Amino acid sequence: MSVEARPDPLDRTTLAPAAEATSIETTRAADGGDGPQVHTPESVTAVQPRGPADASRLRSSDPPGSDEQAVVESASPSEYSGTVVADDAGRSTEVVQLDRPAAQDEGQGGDHPDTELESVRERILAEENAREERQVAEVCAEYGIENQEQIAALREAHGVFTETIAPFVIEGAHRMLDSLRSKVEKQPDTVVVITCRDGLALGMAMEKIDPEFYKAHCRVVRLSRKCMENVVQDMENVTGQKFDDIEEMRDRSMIDPEQVPGAALRTQRHMLASGVPVTTPGANIVFIDSGVRGTIQELATAAWPKANYSSEFLNYVEFANDPHKGTKTGHFLHMSSDRVHPSDLDDPVRIFDNKLAGRVYEELMHGATASTIGHDENGNPVYGTESSSADQVAPYAISAKYEDSNLRMAIMDIAQRAVSSRARTAAESVAAGIDYREDLRQGVNAYIRKVQSWVNGDDTGDPEFKALADSFVRREDKHLVHRLRTATSDLGKPAHTAVWLGYQHLSPADKERLVKQYERTALPPGSTAPEGSSDG
Repeated sequence: MSVEARPDPLDRTTLAPAAEATSIETTRAADGGDGPQVHTPESVTAVQPRGPADASRLRSSDPPGSDEQAVVESASPSEYSGTVVADDAGRSTEVVQLDRPAAQDEGQGGDHPDTELESVRERILAEENAREERQVAEVCAEYGIENQEQIAALREAHGVFTETIAPFVIEGAHRMLDSLRSKVEKQPDTVVVITCRDGLALGMAMEKIDPEFYKAHCRVVRLSRKCMENVVQDMENVTGQKFDDIEEMRDRSMIDPEQVPGAALRTQRHMLASGVPVTTPGANIVFIDSGVRGTIQELATAAWPKANYSSEFLNYVEFANDPHKGTKTGHFLHMSSDRVHPSDLDDPVRIFDNKLAGRVYEELMHGATASTIGHDENGNPVYGTESSSADQVAPYAISAKYEDSNLRMAIMDIAQRAVSSRARTAAESVAAGIDYREDLRQGVNAYIRKVQSWVNGDDTGDPEFKALADSFVRREDKHLVHRLRTATSDLGKPAHTAVWLGYQHLSPADKERLVKQYERTALPPGSTAPEGSSDG
């Protein structure tokens, strides 16, 4: 495996007494590259999380009464007091509360409170829209996109992310923060671990919502089930230990024999350098991730048993033989292993017990970097640039506007920026006295129902969301799709179209037979078709 030294897009800090977490950096290494890379902290460029902003509309009803607030660029200290939120460039933006004379509070002159609050709301939205345009321009420049149709497709995707999945992420981050503050109150030295890739968008939202908490307690690491499987396998090989209590939760097929030797020490160095005290007895460590079973927590417990671990997820499905039940929380779906809870069988949130529903989040929000495959001798994460998922999505499912591979990469890049920008809008709105949580809750309900409809093959009521999900989310037959794409790559367009039109209506078993048929006809004499499965 060829690797090269590259800047680490995750700006990491240690847990020295005065250590502070820095903003999450999401850009790709400037010189690109398709293969795995070693990312070294010595050459880190501190680029702040970027977020877009589609024109989602804040609710104009239910103004918050007498404590009107406004976002201002400057103010006299004698007139204003307020809090600080971080902007997309890491600068401080003061969100201040107006200290009006009593006559104005009583309606004797001055702007009406509702009018002033509406003015604040409009300004926050205008700033969000401006951020969207900046972000679209930045991504177009980074990926060399000049075609107007592709720019329009990128802007449309940005809007879909902002209006559908962003509320789900941001409300989830709010719920996690509520839980985390309670944990920190009980144990002030608690360390919150933002687990990349899938936890990155949540970390970006948390940083916007509560920058002080994030700065004090959150650390960003690059972990994956694959690299943690390598760690545990390394420990088994070296020490002879057996981890029977988590055997059922493991997936040994993920293990990379090349990465296993020394994986435990290398990944431990990464954790310590990132400010996560996995070797400290009694340390309290909380993983932040999208879900579903908490395997990374259990692998970490096996690798570094001195610390205490728990996890906060968007969705959690309890594993029947989980050795640490009660340490994992799902903030939307929290399902018992017997599937009895939640008890309402018609609750739309139960859709996240379906792997395809969870994959909607994972495929749309993982960004432009590939999953971590391991760590180098200095503890720097080894990963590459994400490749387009088009080769594992059936051609008939991909919208024509999303076919271009470079544009697909740009869309994966801009998704996390959309969440960051909407999270900033939410934070500024709440600080200004605008009831934004209700907007988020409505957005969450809408997103869950759209995912439910898409998974079930029903009308989502949102053709733009459907086009994105169809074009980017790999289904259970992704390996068969990849094999059939390869086997039919030399067919003319009419024959190619006919093959895929027939494929989409077949049963899983018949799909497998069709793929093998075309592999046999496409292979040179003496070759054998590759093994594969239809279950992803």
